[in-house]
Amino acid sequence: HYETTVRSLEDRQRPKIRSEGALAHHPEYAAGKRRSPVEEQISDLLLRYLRLAVENAPHVASRDDDRRHQKRSIDLARSHFQMLAGVCIEFCISIRRLDLLFGEVFRCFQAARYTPVFLDVLEPYILHDRLRYIAPEAMAEFVAHCRAAGDVSVVERCLLHMDVTIMDFDSILGLLVTNDMYS
Repeated sequence: HYETTVRSLEDRQRPKIRSEGALAHHPEYAAGKRRSPVEEQISDLLLRYLRLAVENAPHVASRDDDRRHQKRSIDLARSHFQMLAGVCIEFCISIRRLDLLFGEVFRCFQAARYTPVFLDVLEPYILHDRLRYIAPEAMAEFVAHCRAAGDVSVVERCLLHMDVTIMDFDSILGLLVTNDMYS
């Protein structure tokens, strides 16, 4: 029991030391980094596209419409936001702007009330090692989303593909214990 505690303490200290240098190069923490005018313009284009796509998104039919029409409009809206999430995630990963992805882009999906769609689209990017970090706010929503869907094992699978050395160890440990993820 004592050896396990010591090993756990060593593991908790080791990532902290390693991660200090890694944080400077991580896209999430490079948010304050000075960007070229071209980089800023590219980011602005994505945000303009995102706002336009959200403003012109298909509307969900009202409850008064027949069920078939309502279901079709929900599917169309969901499909629209899935495509939009994929474009935004792909773009932000390509230009190494996770600060943008988990900042303005994520907030835009929250405001549109399509956060679950955004979180569903994140999963394959994580599992295919294209996205190795999720900002704390998005991670909390991701866990809550998976818990609500009754599939916390998705979080476990994703954590195995993420760079936990740059994430807050205590919050990750709390997340694992709270959700009985011990595998």
